[in-house]
Amino acid sequence: EISASAVLTDGNVVADRDISVRYESENTEFVTVDGNKIHTIKATEEVTVTAYVTFNGKELSASKKIKIVPVVLASITAKTEDAIVKESDLDGSKIIVSGINNDGSANSLDNAIITYENLSPELLAISGDSVYSLARGIGKIKVFANVGGVTFECEAEVTSSSQKTKSTVYTEKMRGNAL
Repeated sequence: EISASAVLTDGNVVADRDISVRYESENTEFVTVDGNKIHTIKATEEVTVTAYVTFNGKELSASKKIKIVPVVLASITAKTEDAIVKESDLDGSKIIVSGINNDGSANSLDNAIITYENLSPELLAISGDSVYSLARGIGKIKVFANVGGVTFECEAEVTSSSQKTKSTVYTEKMRGNAL
């Protein structure tokens, strides 16, 4: 987003409601301006944007070279949906992969091809986008996200528990003993 203001020769700033502003890009093949928002069409090193400010019927302009930096995926992170993956969990634990853009914003990874590598086959099994516990310990998985031919990767630790869920069946005899 860009903005312009008018400053009188005495140093006073003119209220926004008293001026009109329009912007133009020197090269609309790369950048267009709609209102006060810059839209990048193609990435380029620098482009000049000119602001035209009208106040009391007089138009003045000022130009500024700006560097266009496209927002792109910078890294990925991965974790399991559950803090501890239990052997008794028949559905496993979903592997959640998140993308982070170069400006710090989240990337949905909608167009990514995501694959997994099991670095701890003695502890873990991977099927689809879920990880399953085979034995107790801390294992690792490697996650790959291919976006437009560029592959990003990360590792995630997975805490695996071989502890099975216990269930107790109460009988009348046991209930009587408890009383």
